[in-house]
Amino acid sequence: MQASEVALNGFNSTVEIIKKTTVAQVPKRQVEELAQKSASDFDQFYVPAIPKFQGR
Repeated sequence: MQASEVALNGFNSTVEIIKKTTVAQVPKRQVEELAQKSASDFDQFYVPAIPKFQGR
C-alpha cells in the first residue's frame, strides 16, 4: 500500500493516509524505508528471464 501511495502522493501525505485509513501511526522514516525496499527489487522483477543457450 505505502509504495503506491508514496508514488502518487509523497511521504507526508502517505503518513496521513495510513493514519486515516488504518488508525495506525507510522513514522515518516518508516514509510520512506518501506518505499525504498519496495522499489529496490523493481528492476530484477521486471527483467525478462532469458534462457541460456544450450549448444551442442
